[in-house]
Amino acid sequence: MQETIIEEIELSRLPAMPEVLTRLIQELHNEKLNMTDLAELILQDSALSIKVLAVANSSFYNRRTPCDSVAQGINLLGLKMVKLLAVNAAMQQFLRECAGLTPAAFARFWHHAVLTALVGKAIAQAIGYPRPDEAYLAGLLHDIGQLALLAGKGDGYRKLLEACAEEEALIEQERRIYGITHPEAGALLAEYWRMQPLVSDAIRHHHVPVAQVYNATELVKLVNAANAIAHMEAADNHPALVVARNLFGLPAAETRRLREKAEAQMDIIAMVNAVDMRHADDHHAATPADAAHDRLQAELHATVMLSLLQESLAPAASEDELLASLLQAAHLLFEPREVMLFAWDADTNLLSGRPVWGQDEALARIRLPLETGRSLIADALLQNAVTHSFDPAAITARSMTDQQLLHMTGAQGLYCVPLHNQHFVYGVLLLAYPAAVQQRAEARLRFIGGFARQAADAVLALRGRLQQATLQSALQEQTYREQARRLVHEANNPLAILKNYLATLDYKLADSQPVAKELQVLREEIDRVSGIIRRLAHPEEAAGGPAVSAIDSMLRDLVAVCDTALFVPRHIRVELQLDERLPPVAADAGRLKQIFINLFKNAAEAMSEGGTLKVSASLAVGSAQKQSVLVSVADSGPGMPREVLAQLFAPMQTTKGSGNAGLGLSITAGLVAELGGTITCRSSSGVGTVFDVVLPCQHTPA
Repeated sequence: MQETIIEEIELSRLPAMPEVLTRLIQELHNEKLNMTDLAELILQDSALSIKVLAVANSSFYNRRTPCDSVAQGINLLGLKMVKLLAVNAAMQQFLRECAGLTPAAFARFWHHAVLTALVGKAIAQAIGYPRPDEAYLAGLLHDIGQLALLAGKGDGYRKLLEACAEEEALIEQERRIYGITHPEAGALLAEYWRMQPLVSDAIRHHHVPVAQVYNATELVKLVNAANAIAHMEAADNHPALVVARNLFGLPAAETRRLREKAEAQMDIIAMVNAVDMRHADDHHAATPADAAHDRLQAELHATVMLSLLQESLAPAASEDELLASLLQAAHLLFEPREVMLFAWDADTNLLSGRPVWGQDEALARIRLPLETGRSLIADALLQNAVTHSFDPAAITARSMTDQQLLHMTGAQGLYCVPLHNQHFVYGVLLLAYPAAVQQRAEARLRFIGGFARQAADAVLALRGRLQQATLQSALQEQTYREQARRLVHEANNPLAILKNYLATLDYKLADSQPVAKELQVLREEIDRVSGIIRRLAHPEEAAGGPAVSAIDSMLRDLVAVCDTALFVPRHIRVELQLDERLPPVAADAGRLKQIFINLFKNAAEAMSEGGTLKVSASLAVGSAQKQSVLVSVADSGPGMPREVLAQLFAPMQTTKGSGNAGLGLSITAGLVAELGGTITCRSSSGVGTVFDVVLPCQHTPA
């Protein structure tokens, strides 16, 4: 019977002081808020504290060791989920009248809970107990069983509370009517929520006579004494003074001092939270709201919670992180015993379990065909509606898969919610519940449907962002790879020149010939390699304005540099026709060298058996409005066929065999385009090939 009562209790039905909730929600928007301050605020309210601890100790987190402090629970949940929990509690507080409990009655309960917590902590500090915060928490929760019975039994228990002024009479009537006392109900809740056994024992025994707890653990004695002292009146021989003396050896004067100190702290907390204790003795029952007002409040609750959910899901960086947040939110908002996801695969038409954040990997081995009557899970997606095993008309509730899931979750019923929107189907959210929540299930359905649609929206939006990021990353990678290939190719040219000039130096030094010219070439080419490597690390340097170069002298020097490396070994004769009166071109010498070295190399490779290379430079015809220089590089090689000419400047095209990637001409075309010029090619079989490069001259102001 006791376990049945516990199954009837839902966390969301435990009220929290609205003043504390209001401050908490305000503080959660404070960027400077720290965990310590947040924990202190939450610890001012027993219902909020138990909610944080219950969720932190839920099976969703799969913790090996129980979470036994609010601060630890906040760290585990994170600020976003604490905010979701707090706002949900605030809205539940707004919706309920706590089974008819008046604000004054609830204020009395809250006052006694916090005062007991303060007294327990003060005694713990006085006797050197190593965990005074544990004493505070146990004291704060010692009467949580009263709220649990209110939430489960409603008006009947409220009337019992009003009728029994003495604690002993209340406990006797609780046992007679319900078969369980509020200390026992509170302890069962603490155990159900996987709190430390020391805490649940302290809750269970807080009304036990002092003789029975004399040999109990210190925490049990602390809460027992704190409860008695919190009820203490200003009498010299109050029984609470005897309890404190017998359990801890505290003199009566010290006990009164601790009580007065706690009362002063309580007054400050009440003032800060705007709790009016002046009418705490008013037992007038609250007036229930009419049905229309209830519906309006329900709509407001759903709207606020879905908006907050959307805010908490937006920052997810991966699908696993998003799904974990979704399951966290479902745990906080709907309080199932277990929550699971099943993802639909369109290719296989199967629904498969999706383990998230430490859930058993065996869940992934549960696979269901999307067929009618196979499972409540499949039916939910096929019918586009919430299905549940509490419905006696649900034939599939008796399917083997559903029975296995009930056994796996330890629940008595399943809710299966389709996760999809107009454009996207993810799968099904499964919520496992004890049988006692069936009567309250219908109120959840509309909110659950909105939650499911928003969950599908979030998954679809995240996948879109991740796909776009992947595409962007691939494009950036491709751009970097092409730039690296280009710079490596570009660096090969001066390196080849360096190699050949070093060989020339060997000959000249051996014959004691002058090497000043060769050393100058080596220095220039080393500088060019350095510049190329620097551009790889700092590509923005290539975006600077172009320098100005004299094209005729640059070509003459370049032919001399390439003569030893390219032309002499292949028996190629070079003819120069350079107009020395040409205006300078708007380009730096390094880029010009790269363009024409590539063209010289291409010509030399085409004339492997020897031939003639003609290099000419003149003012381009028809450039009166904007002066340009035409540089022609003509070889006497075999020429190229039309199909090669059509794709000549595209990467990976070559006429030189599989050993050459044809990257040089692609790079050359790109460099010419960057300088604002053009490059064209003419070729005839048996006659040779001509490359015409037109480059803009330096702009001269009118």
